[in-house]
Amino acid sequence: MLEHAYQADVVVVGAGVAGLAAAHRLISAGVTTVVLEAAPYVGGRMSTEKVDGFRLDRIGQFLSTAYPELRLTPGLDALVLRPFAPGVLLHSDGRHHRAGTPAPGGSARGALHAVRALASAPRVGAGRKGGPVTRGRPGFSWGGPVARGRGGASWAAGAPGGGAGGRADASGRSATLGDRTEASGDGATPRDRTTPSRDRTAPTDRAGTAGGGPVPKDRTAPWVGLTGAFRERTAPSWGGPALRNRADASRGGLPPKDRSGASWGGLTPRNRAADSSWGGLRFKDRAVVTPGTSTVPRPRSTAPLGGPVDQARLGAALTRLASTPVERLLSRPELAAGQALAARGVPARTIDGFLRPLLAALLCDPELTTSSRCADLALRAFAGGRLCLPEGGAEMLPEVLAAALPPGTVHTGVRVTAVSTTSVTTAEHGEIRCRAVLVATDARAAAELLPGLRVPDFHQVTVVHHTTDDPPTTGAALLLDSDRGGPVAHTAIISEVDPSRAPAGRALVSSTVLGPPPPDVETAVRMHLSRLYGTSTTRWETLAVHHTAEAVPVMRPPHDLRRPVRLLAGLYVCGDHRDTSTVQGALHSGHRASSAILADLGAAGSMHMADPIPTTQAA
Repeated sequence: MLEHAYQADVVVVGAGVAGLAAAHRLISAGVTTVVLEAAPYVGGRMSTEKVDGFRLDRIGQFLSTAYPELRLTPGLDALVLRPFAPGVLLHSDGRHHRAGTPAPGGSARGALHAVRALASAPRVGAGRKGGPVTRGRPGFSWGGPVARGRGGASWAAGAPGGGAGGRADASGRSATLGDRTEASGDGATPRDRTTPSRDRTAPTDRAGTAGGGPVPKDRTAPWVGLTGAFRERTAPSWGGPALRNRADASRGGLPPKDRSGASWGGLTPRNRAADSSWGGLRFKDRAVVTPGTSTVPRPRSTAPLGGPVDQARLGAALTRLASTPVERLLSRPELAAGQALAARGVPARTIDGFLRPLLAALLCDPELTTSSRCADLALRAFAGGRLCLPEGGAEMLPEVLAAALPPGTVHTGVRVTAVSTTSVTTAEHGEIRCRAVLVATDARAAAELLPGLRVPDFHQVTVVHHTTDDPPTTGAALLLDSDRGGPVAHTAIISEVDPSRAPAGRALVSSTVLGPPPPDVETAVRMHLSRLYGTSTTRWETLAVHHTAEAVPVMRPPHDLRRPVRLLAGLYVCGDHRDTSTVQGALHSGHRASSAILADLGAAGSMHMADPIPTTQAA
């Protein structure tokens, strides 16, 4: 128990990742800090339930290796990340299509497939002498059935070889995130210590027509299809969170170092003007059509991403997005994500077949009502990194942060009832005097302590956990439902991603339902999973059903990604409701709040150096 009203420089109310990250920075600057948490554990919504040897996340938000705060936040050196298989799997019309998979590194074959991706697209005319000829630029290919064999284009279907960059070695030992990232923004591009080949010359753009129509002069099409032709060298680890991958060396990989706005390990794109479209890219084809000749109609594609040209354009746009400065993304006109994508000319089948299910998984928003700026940041992180989970469950991230703080800093089971600029009042332990208070709770609890603070709407999330001794064969892939044929938005065999979450010999399958769940959610999910995985689920055992009504703050436009964290001199607030509704946003808001506190206090050191630190149950 807290025996006396001890003093501290700063009292942090709430031991979620935002408050813990802020506490680390304050203590590092010599400011005595106490963290008070009403719950018996740290982490807030990042909690994990233990059931019969399984570790079950209640919400299960994804992390990305492209999140800069995972590298910048003190105390996260011991965090181990488990990556999903590169890209995602899309379920459409009873088939699985791989999307977002980088080409195998170090192979010229990847470049050859990139060229063939567009070469296989229908041409204008027959191509005979004197007839129409179409010349297109190679790019990235997205989608296609998983059964397709070799590599493919730079983002080709079924590419088994992970991305360029740091990897797990052949012995299965974990690789580390050996890169540095931008300090600002959500999902800034990681900079792996990867060196491109000697061919540093980017081809110039050739203006022309696409399908006979004019191409805007302010858009450029970088040569982005030759990623696989470059060799790479990986520098030693920087000591950040370790990235462990069960697959062999060909499966691992982090994105390559972004030295000057280059694409995924390829050549530097030419950027003559700030892009106004999504990704700022359009492939510029130049066609010479002989009068009197007819054109060959394009066959309709049943793939969720359309034909090769659509796939190449999407891949090029995401590659450009991965290297676009965050401030440029934040300066774009803001609409709802769905409206913005349509206004930027993204084909409807690409939105519905890939971007909608992907953004639903990243932002818990299947209706694409999120601010287009937040959606751009989420897609930027996806294109520039790997989706991953903390080893051992979501709770490991806050627990690692708490364990790295000095003993006696964090106190659980202490409920705060009132705050001011100079003190905190608790329900059972009296008043704690201080120089500043940081409220780092969820949005609703923060509004109770700080009347007038805006409470956002929330996305509802339900996670259903199953176990089986005969798992499907999708491996460590994240499976998205492009057809929206049931309640499940996305699902994965989590034990393939992180074996520590299930007992030996058992598989853990976790599936997420977004929005209000159906009446009999367990039965509806089980039936839907049978279609998604193409196998019977009647013998699967249900471990838990976790429903969280206020899981993720809604980010409808207009959304201020940098809401003020300083309310008054001495009174501050942080959390994902002040930034973006992601782990990156929560950590970054803690970073901003601690910087504001240090600026106000002058970071001159503690004025209570002789005072004892309160003692209670420490986390």
